[in-house]
Amino acid sequence: MHYDYELEYALAWERTERLNLDAPALGPSSPRKFSDRPCPRLAGLVSELVSGLEAKDIVGQCFAVHLAAAPLIEKEFGVKAVPTLGWIKLADADLFRTDEQALAGYLVDGVPSREMNLHCWLTLSSFEIIDLTICTSIAILHGTEGVGGLLTKHWRDLLGGVEYHPQLLGEQYLERTGMMLHIPMRDIALAWR
Repeated sequence: MHYDYELEYALAWERTERLNLDAPALGPSSPRKFSDRPCPRLAGLVSELVSGLEAKDIVGQCFAVHLAAAPLIEKEFGVKAVPTLGWIKLADADLFRTDEQALAGYLVDGVPSREMNLHCWLTLSSFEIIDLTICTSIAILHGTEGVGGLLTKHWRDLLGGVEYHPQLLGEQYLERTGMMLHIPMRDIALAWR
């Protein structure tokens, strides 16, 4: 099957609505903000957001980091940033893959543990993907370089067989499944508004 993030995003919006969850609108298409050049302002914003955490504390915190970062990115850069839940395909593995039936079941039965096999990133109205945690998580878990790295790419510019696959949009799924906990970073984000 041909990879088409924009089509999968539209299907994720429909799936979110079908599960009776609020699907945030991405809004009109915007020009690319981050893919074509380095953005020190974004790096600085993220650095301040996670300033009280060590790199190892970022592992497993993709929901918290991206939910806190979304309104900051919207305010700072004037672009819509939608928290996007799904999985990542690498050249040799699938990360965080959970099928639609299991995701729907979690809404009824809750998540069996505090660990959910699901990833979160931001989709911008330019269809750029911003993932503030994946580089650090992979570096810490595998003992490789990349701590503090940010992935900021248009989906068509992803390299090495990497594909992001959106399944659900917004934060309501996390609230309804009990995965949304009190997150100090959210308090920081609210203070920035």
